[in-house]
Order: sequence, then structure tokens, then C-alpha cells
Amino acid sequence: MIKILIWLGIFLIVIIFFGDFLYELKYGRSIKNSNSLYIVGIPFTLLLLFPSFLIAIFYLKENHKTNLTIDKKLNTIEIKIENNIKTYDLSEIESSIFTRQSYQKDFFWNTFSCYADLGYVDLTFKNNDRYFLSCFLIDVTKEPIFKNSQIKYSFLPFIDRTDPKKVKEITEQQTKKRIETLKINFSSKTESELKKMLNNKSKYQNEAIIAINELLKNKNVG
Repeated sequence: MIKILIWLGIFLIVIIFFGDFLYELKYGRSIKNSNSLYIVGIPFTLLLLFPSFLIAIFYLKENHKTNLTIDKKLNTIEIKIENNIKTYDLSEIESSIFTRQSYQKDFFWNTFSCYADLGYVDLTFKNNDRYFLSCFLIDVTKEPIFKNSQIKYSFLPFIDRTDPKKVKEITEQQTKKRIETLKINFSSKTESELKKMLNNKSKYQNEAIIAINELLKNKNVG
């Protein structure tokens, strides 16, 4: 939410105070009517940022009364919604699906994009209790905090309330497709290059690590 407001402010300042100068710098002539720049530029800026703002509003609506406490020593998770408190053992988790915005780990994107931090965890327990824990509660850009979690990628990560079993199937298919694509991309690399990549796991997504291991296994078999 903070990034959205920051970028909105930056775009508006650039358009209002530097729009004429930048236009003249690029096209060699000034705009006869600055209002035309504002009429086009400001709506374009709002349109560009609107999806991320809308997603953030939905997340706030979903979680503004939710508090989350994870005790790794006791192996429990406590979810409080208003006055209703439920405590679960982490072993009671049926499925945990982290929905993230992008595959990329680009520094510029992660640092400055108002979309990079968006995401949520679709958490379902064995008693069928289901929660959508947004990025306001959990940092979804880091390694999943629950064991055996799956990662789903979505350009615009709106909360998906589809049956979790179907979401899990879609996520598994997406992961398999991603792994096969990465295997093709890495197929030209030598065994030493693949091992070097494997020694720098922190730089790569989990799918990339799986793809590298499968390629190394095939090379050793061959």
C-alpha cells in the first residue's frame, strides 16, 4: 500500500511539474496546451496503479480484523478474527498455497514495483477451516513458512476462492510446466555450470532447483 502511494505521488509530480519539460526534451517542442498532458497522463497513471490498489483493498477487507501468531516452539498457529480465536497444530494443515505475483527475483522490480509484494496464503486445515492470509500478515515473497507449501504465480493475485483441491491441482500443473520450461532453458549448460547454480540456491526459485537436479540426474545416468 505504501509503495502504491509513493508511486502515485511520483507519477503525479513528474506529470504536473516536469511534464512539459520532458515532452519538449523528447519531441523538441513544447505542448501548446498543458491541460492535454494532464488529461492523458493523470488518468493513465491512475489506471496503471489501480489494479494493485484494488488488490490491496481486497486484502485489507479480508484481513483487517485478523491477527496471526505462529509459535514454532509449540508448533502451533493461532488465528484471531475479531473475538473468535482458533489455535491449530501445524500438523493439522491440509494444504498451504502461496500465491505470488511473479517468478522474477529482479532487484529493481522487488524494490520499486507496487506489485512485487502482493500475494496471499490459501491455508486449509484438515477440519475444512480455510483462511486467506494476505501479504499484510505474511511476507509471501520469502520462503514459505509452512512445510510442504506450494507456490502459485499470478500476474494479478486476487484472492481465488475456488475449491482448494482444484487450486492445488492447477498449482501442481503450473509448477510442472514451469519446471519443464526451465529444464529446456538450462539444457545447454554444462554439468559444472549446473552444479555452480545449485551451490547458489538462494538466487533461484524452487522450480529452478528442481529442474537443475533433474538435469544433473539425467546427465549422471547418461
